[in-house]
Amino acid sequence: MKKIIAHRGAPSLAHENTMESFFGAYQAGADFIEFDVRRTRDKLLIAHHDPYIINGSEKISICDLTYNELASIASEHDFEVPKIKQILQVFSGKVGLDIELKEEDCEQEILQMLSDLPVKPCFFFTSFNPSILRKLKKTDSSLQTGLLFESMDTINDDSKGVDFLCPDYDTFFSNRDYFDSTTKRFSTAVWTVDTPEKISRVLKDPLAGSVITNQTSLAVSIRNELYINNVTT
Repeated sequence: MKKIIAHRGAPSLAHENTMESFFGAYQAGADFIEFDVRRTRDKLLIAHHDPYIINGSEKISICDLTYNELASIASEHDFEVPKIKQILQVFSGKVGLDIELKEEDCEQEILQMLSDLPVKPCFFFTSFNPSILRKLKKTDSSLQTGLLFESMDTINDDSKGVDFLCPDYDTFFSNRDYFDSTTKRFSTAVWTVDTPEKISRVLKDPLAGSVITNQTSLAVSIRNELYINNVTT
């Protein structure tokens, strides 16, 4: 069965990359929750997409803030910033984890966190940065890694050694012949797919293994209907 990956949790229900958003995606039936990893000035790994946080008219770099400073700003805007350790502890064994590494030199600490968990999760790593994925494979060749991209320009070099490819929707369908020729080597997860028509199109496509979406409930519903009608496998 094709997998539904909840992009930053369920941002249609709660602020993205928050525990509330992850719980929403889990309860909606996501197979995996995706979250972005960054590091604060005091070296804590946290879930946040952008390299900055907006405070009024000011953009403040995450790496320039301690966790407490970041949490205080987030609280003023009615959301919280979870620590990666908290996410792993709460969701391991409940739902799969798509760990997107936004910065280098976070991977070893996360691997240790994963190793320390009493319940071993189903997880994989993704990144737009191929060097991060190569480091992970050098550490442990059994780790599952996926390369995120939205251009075919360097895909042949950057894809060496990864387990699956994560193209954006337009790139996937504009270069379908390429993906058809590589499906024996790679699985494919397509992002970010949010409309009923696009979700259905990806789920019906035999070359797509997973759909990454902000609309988890919708995607799960469409997938279930397609399987009932034997439209996809």
